[in-house]
Amino acid sequence: MSIDGFESLLALYRMSLKDSRQRVRRYWEALGSGELAEQEVEATVNDLRSQLHKLAGSAGSYGFDGLGDQARAMERFWMTWLAHSPNRRPGAAQAGRSLDGNYQRLLKMLDEAIAVASQASQAQE
Repeated sequence: MSIDGFESLLALYRMSLKDSRQRVRRYWEALGSGELAEQEVEATVNDLRSQLHKLAGSAGSYGFDGLGDQARAMERFWMTWLAHSPNRRPGAAQAGRSLDGNYQRLLKMLDEAIAVASQASQAQE
């Protein structure tokens, strides 16, 4: 694939990164609110885990290995959390607080990846 072709793909990926960032934030804030019913918590954690899985899989393909690694580590945490029965695991808000530093790093890496992809998009124009 030519450099121009990759830059076009990177520009499209930028849009998906913005969407991913928005979704991750929405799920994270919902979990942190402590206002979800138990079945909503499980569904939200599954949605968050799925979004992290997609990020982990795609980020490396576009050269954002650190972002992929961070998303994968967080995905694994939530997979382990889900594997325990509800009465043998901490609440999602409490579990999320233990990952707050990871979450902040993930957002920063997403912002950096969006900026890189934006520069590629501007170079295309």
